[in-house]
Amino acid sequence: IAFAGDDDEVCALSYALQAVSSTVPGTWSAPVVGVFTDASSASSTVTVIDNGSYPFVWTVGDGQCFSSDTVIISFHDPGTPLWVDAGEDQDIDVFTSTQLDGAAASGLNVLWSVVSGNGIFSNANDTSTQVVDLAVGENVFVLSATFGQGCAQSTDTVLITVNDIFIPQGFSPNGDGVNDSFRITGINAFPGNDLKVFNRWGQEVVGQSGYANDWKGSGSNGQDLPDDTYFYVLNLTPERTYNGFVVIKR
Repeated sequence: IAFAGDDDEVCALSYALQAVSSTVPGTWSAPVVGVFTDASSASSTVTVIDNGSYPFVWTVGDGQCFSSDTVIISFHDPGTPLWVDAGEDQDIDVFTSTQLDGAAASGLNVLWSVVSGNGIFSNANDTSTQVVDLAVGENVFVLSATFGQGCAQSTDTVLITVNDIFIPQGFSPNGDGVNDSFRITGINAFPGNDLKVFNRWGQEVVGQSGYANDWKGSGSNGQDLPDDTYFYVLNLTPERTYNGFVVIKR
């Protein structure tokens, strides 16, 4: 039984073939083109004159019975530019998983890896894959692409920033367009949240379910609250509650 090896790619005009040796003699032949260093060696090196994909046949036999197998080797120019794109940078709140949507030219071997931060890929050899276990802060991933043996490598990076919950200690609702609302980073990840705000005498002045960063310093009656220190209780989930103070200063 003849086995010529697996199809392969190389960035050169020569390739060391990898047929399986047999107890009976074998020989290489090239229906189209190819010069062998030793056509009777299973590991002969073949040289072609131009880039392209070529078939090479490994035939074994004892003079009466024969078996042949064909392997296809693709020869590429080592200087061929490789196209790869790791996708758009992402800025996400709280959640520690996301979809990576990279892309690469057809036929390339691709691999995702972590440059900094953290991440576990569902399939590191797919341009589009889910990544989980992201770290809070910046996570940098690189998508690498190659042809095969001796080929140049192209890479591209993507930045995934995970924002943790951040609750400011003050805001200035004076209508100047800067810091006019009580803006909690990451609140959109918890649409079922509940926010209550109290004045210094313990009276509730604001109560909202599904708070969406839209409190601009007015009380439940719609009137502007005086500049002062207020106290909040923020329930994101039954297991996750924050409390603290916030200063209104116009």
